[in-house]
Formats: sequence, C-alpha cells, structure tokens
Amino acid sequence: MQNTQFNKINISTLFDKEPTKWGTRGDPFLWDEMRLKSKNIKLLENKMEMDNYFYRLFSRIIGCKITDKEYILIKRYCLKSGISKGN
Repeated sequence: MQNTQFNKINISTLFDKEPTKWGTRGDPFLWDEMRLKSKNIKLLENKMEMDNYFYRLFSRIIGCKITDKEYILIKRYCLKSGISKGN
C-alpha cells in the first residue's frame, strides 16, 4: 500500500536546503543538476528504492559509478579560469 503523503512530494525538495560546505568545486553544479532531474519524480516507497534512484541518477549525470574513488572532471561544471585550470 502506498503512502499518499509521500506520493505528493517531489524528490527535488530534498535538495532545497544546500549543504553549508562543499567537497569539490563541482559539487554545487552536481547538486543543482540532481535537483533539476528530480523535479517531477515523487518520493519513492522505501529507502532501498531511494538509494537505487540516487545511485542511478548520479551514475547517469557523472558517467561513472558512485563507488569510483578518483576525481572526475566534468567539463560542463568547469569555470572559465582558475587555479585548477592552470590560469
């Protein structure tokens, strides 16, 4: 039986409050992209379904598994200049 309260809430609302600290420069851009891609998706039934949703979403956006331990350069998140770009 589905919980009607959850069926009214979009997953994107989980991204309404941003973290106070980011891990890497691209994190705010990833956060925004995940929010946008979750805009019309209702909260799922249980934690396992939510975990699977976020795992698949992250993998689709970034192009690698969430378990990969190396930093991945996502060109669309790069700024035009900065130390990490060699400028």
